[in-house]
Amino acid sequence: MSAALLMAAAIHGVRHVRYLVGERRNESGSAEPGSEKVRDIEPSFIFLRQNLRLAMATLRAGNFRAVEHLLSPYFPGQSRRSNPVEVEICVLDWAAKFWGAWDRFDYGRASSLLGLLPQGVPEPLHMLLPSEDQRRLVCLLGAALPKAMGERVKHCRALAADLLANAERRLEEGHFEEVLVRIYRLLELITRYRLFSHGIDSEHLNDQHAAVRQWLATQRPGGTAGRRAGSLGRAEAARLLLFVEQKQPASRGAKIAEKLTRTDELLGVRDNELRNGSILIHGLSASSAPLANKVPRILAAARCFFYEEHEDNQRLHLTARFPCVEFREPSLRKVTP
Repeated sequence: MSAALLMAAAIHGVRHVRYLVGERRNESGSAEPGSEKVRDIEPSFIFLRQNLRLAMATLRAGNFRAVEHLLSPYFPGQSRRSNPVEVEICVLDWAAKFWGAWDRFDYGRASSLLGLLPQGVPEPLHMLLPSEDQRRLVCLLGAALPKAMGERVKHCRALAADLLANAERRLEEGHFEEVLVRIYRLLELITRYRLFSHGIDSEHLNDQHAAVRQWLATQRPGGTAGRRAGSLGRAEAARLLLFVEQKQPASRGAKIAEKLTRTDELLGVRDNELRNGSILIHGLSASSAPLANKVPRILAAARCFFYEEHEDNQRLHLTARFPCVEFREPSLRKVTP
């Protein structure tokens, strides 16, 4: 009866039960009169270990908000302090908040949480914490975009690495539409920051820039019609980049620019189809539906190109991957539509 009472209390989330416990028992097993003492029992902690295992598994699946909801009954001040279980709860909750903020591109929030990093984290939970390189990366991403175009290249290259890692997590979740939109944005960002290195901002085009003026002179009348004044679309920006880089046609930069103008050969699908056809942009249906089995291969091609674009990109990309999230290589994924 006593065990059944405690189990019922635990199932219904009862936090405290007061129970009479006999410290001495007679031959029949009954408590001896006068030996009873009142004890406070917390039956909900019977299932705490099970909940913590579930929280860890949910975190490893990348469902950070669900972890916060799962642990919320234990905060604030509802669980016992200064014991290993409380430390584990705090670490799991912090990790869900930090990686969750980073995952949704809230770099400012993620950076601020570094100042609240739990102390005394046991060794088995170290994999939930960011490395020194990851702390530097998220702080870089959380900083204001530099005004100098040359300095913007470093910032945008880090952002591109994070977009790629984010796309991999969306693939793991089966969010193919999200993956394709991020791939397009990755190519757009690479194009833009490579123009930054030449002192050109494709979003705020300066027609007094010598190379821009020369390129504009080669365009057909109305060739840039339909774009916002002072800005270029991704395809136009890629053509401008190729024009600038082809002053040294055999250079590595020219080869990169050429690939950015022919992304259909690079990815096996036209990048404007990834963007304009998406229900998240202009389309009326999901562009990923007919490409379901190709999405892992498209993402793998984009990753290879990003590695090729700069020697430091692979390191940045691996740094942007979350160590707490289980990950399978996108090139090895088999997708069932």
